[in-house]
Amino acid sequence: MRHKNIFINIVLMLMFSIGIISCEEDSLKVYDSVEGIYFDNYLDRQLADSSNYTFVYIEEDVIEVDVQMQTLGPQSDVDRVVNLRVSSENAEEGIDYILPQSCVIPANSSKLNYTVKLLRTPPLKEASKTIQFEIIANEHFTLPFLEEMVINKKVSRVHYKIEFSELFTSPPAAWNDEEICGVFLPEKLFLISRVLDIPRSDFNDPKKVTWAKFSYIRSEMNKYVMDESMKMWYGMPFDEEILDKDGNPLEF
Repeated sequence: MRHKNIFINIVLMLMFSIGIISCEEDSLKVYDSVEGIYFDNYLDRQLADSSNYTFVYIEEDVIEVDVQMQTLGPQSDVDRVVNLRVSSENAEEGIDYILPQSCVIPANSSKLNYTVKLLRTPPLKEASKTIQFEIIANEHFTLPFLEEMVINKKVSRVHYKIEFSELFTSPPAAWNDEEICGVFLPEKLFLISRVLDIPRSDFNDPKKVTWAKFSYIRSEMNKYVMDESMKMWYGMPFDEEILDKDGNPLEF
């Protein structure tokens, strides 16, 4: 009887295994028959449907952003056009951003890095601009994934947003003590960078801009503001960037 039970268990296990393999094969067939596409972008290793960029800490006037797309299903031996809709309420193509000339999944490929160039413009110091991207189904691709739950939050797989500006969301990392560095204002950082020729990105690294260097910076900038203020008071041409938004000389 014991041997009979062992035999029956072995048979059941084989049947169960065959069933699993059969199901997997059916699933693969369904997977292979789908030709879909979706956004596949990550921030800090987490799936995201938006990103935010600032020109504050860089000297270049262009930021290149890769909007990544991934296909589902078999690769094709021909190029496949992606129907991508790009829109914005406050940014203009050619002035605020530049798009690639085409949006195509190359032959024998399943990925696309759609590189968007963000351009530095004066209005970015006052407000951010946004660009919206939407994948539309066409003769090449369906939309197999519309959204996905990530840590109790819905993340779109067919919409993506880029926000960009020249604004600060917080003081740079090295500007971490008002007693040493003074009250932070974006105008101060812009002026310091220009007058003392210190890259703005350095202020995000406390090892490059130490407290000792800040003492030197404050001393030099206070002298500069005083000299330019004297010119202003005597009616001479002066550096208008020494003034805050209320028209008062900046204090470092």
